[in-house]
Amino acid sequence: MSTVLFALVWVPRKLLGKLSGVKHLSARIWPLIATLSLAVFIAPWRSRWTTRSSTGTRNWRSMTIFACTLAFPTAALVGLIAAYRVPKADERRRPLPCARRLAGLGIAAAYLAYWGMAGWRSWS
Repeated sequence: MSTVLFALVWVPRKLLGKLSGVKHLSARIWPLIATLSLAVFIAPWRSRWTTRSSTGTRNWRSMTIFACTLAFPTAALVGLIAAYRVPKADERRRPLPCARRLAGLGIAAAYLAYWGMAGWRSWS
């Protein structure tokens, strides 16, 4: 949730051109993409038309679930790589604010991958 809350501040600032001098913006974007993929993953399950049989066949709901469970660990991994590539001189006194969130996303992605939920195909 903190990724989305921080994005409510820096996305409008980026659109208004106030983040033009900020380096390493990709270290902020990838955690947001990972978090949004989880939010989109929940949407088919919360739909009132979703039944167990509708996710057991290949349709838009099951394909959305597949795409989101594939996008989440991918975005978490790319975000970890982007945060790791930030030079120590650019971190100032403390690590990037998103580094802790990225570590949490990485742990969650590893957990889902361990249980076979990364790229989960509900129709098979």
